[in-house]
Amino acid sequence: MILESIVIVGFALLLDFLVGDPKTKYHPTAWIGKLIALLVPFAKNNSVKRELIGGILIVGTVITVVGILLVGLEFGISLLTIDIVSFIVSVALGSILLKTTIAIRGMQKHALAVVDAVIEFEDDEYQSASNAIQKVLEMYPNDKIIFANGGDRNQANIPEMEKFVNNERVSFEFGVGGDFKKNSSSWILKNWKGPVEYRPWGWYRVLDDSDDHKIKEIQVNPNSRLSYQSHAKRSEVWTVIKGDATVLIDDSEHHLKINNSIFIPVGSKHRLENNTDIPLNIIEVQTGTYFGEDDIVRYEDDYDRKLNK
Repeated sequence: MILESIVIVGFALLLDFLVGDPKTKYHPTAWIGKLIALLVPFAKNNSVKRELIGGILIVGTVITVVGILLVGLEFGISLLTIDIVSFIVSVALGSILLKTTIAIRGMQKHALAVVDAVIEFEDDEYQSASNAIQKVLEMYPNDKIIFANGGDRNQANIPEMEKFVNNERVSFEFGVGGDFKKNSSSWILKNWKGPVEYRPWGWYRVLDDSDDHKIKEIQVNPNSRLSYQSHAKRSEVWTVIKGDATVLIDDSEHHLKINNSIFIPVGSKHRLENNTDIPLNIIEVQTGTYFGEDDIVRYEDDYDRKLNK
């Protein structure tokens, strides 16, 4: 059995380096992919729970089908009564099956086929890839550039869109690889650094809490606003990092975009509003002598919390 396994691995590697991958229509992995593609529409659902159950059923179905095929092959080989013939057939089939999962040569070929060049660029003031797009436009002056976006990136939240939306040579595509972002390493690290505190208007997390200052990230839900409030022992600076903000300070209204900041003196009445259809994110820097959540006087509130008029 050990000898047979060693021979199978050896022949599989040899096949991979000699012939590479078969054409897609003959590739067992492609067959499995087609089966999954046929089943996925049946699993899609507006309910996350039902979609999860559908995904589990798809995985179970694929494993069952593959298992039946492998058991069938094993049974067919067992019918061979001559040991040497059984060994040869077993090694041949095992090598071919293992080779399709290794595909080292094929992966190298396909990976290199889609990479024309690797470019180096500096992030701009918005930490975007705008400089990369500009560089590619200069490298390929006669070609149309497609900027692909996946996950939760969309027309409303990418700074590259604002710069190149009117450039006829740049096309933006969204939902590449799926448009529902399940998780992110940056989300996990953020939650580890500072847990999210939810409020009726959105949430905030503390990024730094020291004796002489406190730094928060605040997200305001679409078409929501904080209470009209003041603080007795701290001033604040708000800087917009995503979306558009409407800020009310002592009844004076201000409008802020990404990278715009505003100072709120100690004792000033102020309110943060998001009058758009996408989330608003700001960084709040507090300085003063006390940063507790109880240093707040509310004058107006949309959520029926206690007022201190």
